[in-house]
Order: sequence, then structure tokens, then C-alpha cells
Amino acid sequence: MKRNKVYTIALTGGPCSGKSSALTYLRAKLEDLGYFVITVPEAATQCITSGFHPFYKHMTPELLQQLIIGTGVFNEKMMLEGAWEIAEFMPVVIIYDRGIADSLAYIDKSDFAQQLGRHDIKTGDIFGRYRAVVHMVSAAIGAEEFYTTANNEARTETAEEAIVLDDKTLNAWNGHPRLETIDNSTGFDTKLARVFAAVCKHIELPYPVGCDRKFLVKCDISALPEHPVTHVRQRYLKQKDGQTMRIRQRTLDGKTVCTKAWKRTVTGTMVYTHDIITLSEFDSLSLFGDTAEIEKNRHAVLFAGNLNQFTLDEFADKRALPLGSFLLETSTATPDTEVIIPDAFATDFREVSGEEYFSNESIAARLQAAA
Repeated sequence: MKRNKVYTIALTGGPCSGKSSALTYLRAKLEDLGYFVITVPEAATQCITSGFHPFYKHMTPELLQQLIIGTGVFNEKMMLEGAWEIAEFMPVVIIYDRGIADSLAYIDKSDFAQQLGRHDIKTGDIFGRYRAVVHMVSAAIGAEEFYTTANNEARTETAEEAIVLDDKTLNAWNGHPRLETIDNSTGFDTKLARVFAAVCKHIELPYPVGCDRKFLVKCDISALPEHPVTHVRQRYLKQKDGQTMRIRQRTLDGKTVCTKAWKRTVTGTMVYTHDIITLSEFDSLSLFGDTAEIEKNRHAVLFAGNLNQFTLDEFADKRALPLGSFLLETSTATPDTEVIIPDAFATDFREVSGEEYFSNESIAARLQAAA
């Protein structure tokens, strides 16, 4: 019997971002759709409310994070084992209230790697534990009047401290291939709906489209803030039914992950099907069908004071775009939400969202025809 899938989602964000409400909302929505939903409690709250309060005598940030990471690793292991048992009967979604990488907002990379080593985990393997990451922006950024510490006894941050922590937490996850940022540009009910749409996108359910934004820009890459760079090879395989399969090979910090994906329209909405595959499967699939390919470096860049997360695509074949140009991408709450373009790109840019000429598949087809 074919086993159902287990989807792992990390729900993270700054203090007072609405995670607790989102967890309840997501459970109700997904259970109505026939999923078995597991919500894993926040390890930090577990430790702090158990007595390991950071302000108490003898508690150090390092000891607290040792406890939080250890608790998180144990929780994830046990919940995942249980999820695969349930998957014999129905599909499962695990939603983690924060993921292990959140600890990077509180300790440096060296200490983080040391703590992971206690559990035989490498830093480069952390992102692979989560199919997608949804970052909910703190109310302290864009919804200041709603910021409070009253609804969580483990939360002690001022609004100013919450802003700093939100930025550090988002930076901790920067470089994850499926990182979604949900800001406060809409009312809270709509914010929850956007969180649900972001999760649907990664568990093969229909989700609203039209909020992915793309800009043609010129810039000096060497002048950008320090950021992770992922090497990407993408191939588009034409199937007999006319549909296109995309296979992708991503390498970050020496670790390579391969995926295959389809996008198709069902009753007017988009269904996104996404699976992890092995490197040998990537090579085997490349042998079938009409194949077009692109190769690029993807720069995941965060800019201080800018709420948007940006990726900058630098294509290996310079014929892909006009000379000296790159594709800058981000997501917004609605298709007409204003995007504040960072100064690094502000002198020469234009929006190309929705223009087929600048889609990755069209670029691959043009390069194939020119070969």
C-alpha cells in the first residue's frame, strides 16, 4: 500500500506575530480538508515555563539554548515518528511552533553548531528538516498598536526588542528554498488567510496566486550585504500530455538537494506538487522528454529596514537577460502592494511580474533554441 505523505512546516516569526492564533487556524482548516494535523509546541516556551527563565540566577544564554535545542530535537524526532505511523492511513501535516534554526537569533553560529553537535546534527542539515518555513512578522512592525506581552508569560520583549528579534529570526532562516514571509500589510484575519495560503502552496493544495513579484534590475553584486548564495540547475521536461515537469538541483554550503515539481491549474487556482528526489533520479529524469535547462546563482538578500525578502538570480549564460541585468524577486500580500526597492537596485529597475519572457521556463527555452 502506498504511504501518504508527511509535510513538515516550521511556523516562525517575531514576538507577538500571531503564531498561536495561526496554529489554531491552520489546524481547523487542514483537518476540515482531511489532513491529520500535528502542532508541536514551542521548545523555548516549554523550557521557560518549566522554570528555566533567562532572568534567573545561574541561567546563561548558552545553557538556555542548549535546553531549547535539545527539547526541539527530541520533540521533532518523536512527532515525526508518530506522523509516519499515521501516514499509513491519511496524509499528515506537522506544524512546528518555531524550528531549530530560531536559536540563531540568540547565539552565534559557532555556539549553534556546537549545540547541534551534541545531537549528531550538522548545521547544513537543518533547513532540510522542514519542507517550508513561514515567518510571521511581529506586530511591532506595521501593527504597533496591537503589540503586547500579556498573552504569553514567556514573552518579555519591548516593542523595540521585538523588532530586532524579528529581523534576527528572519536572518536565521535566510537561504531556505521555501521561506514565506507574512507581514502586517493587511488586517489580522487576512494575515491568517495568507499564512494558510502559504502552507497550502507547499502541501499540494490549491492556493491563491498573483503575489509573486519580479523586477529586472542592474546592480553591483559585490556591494550587497553578506548573504547566502545557492547554485541552482533547473531543467524543464515536456511530458507527453503537454504538461511540464521542473526538476531542480540546489547546492548551498556544499549540500545538494534535488526536487521535482509540477504546477497546474485546477478550477481556476494553482496546485503545486513538489517532491524530494535523489541525485540519480535527477539525472535519470533528465534523459526523458524535451529538456531545456538554466543554471544560475540565487542570492538571498535581506536589507535592514525593508520588510521584504528578496532573491536575486544571476544566470550563468549571459544571453538569458539583457546585458548586465539580473532578476529580483519577492512576494507581497496583494499584486498591487507597493514594493520598496532597496537602494542597491533603485537606479535601474522595472517590474516584469507576469511577463512570460522573463519566466524561468521561457528563459530556458530561449537558451535551448540558441544552443
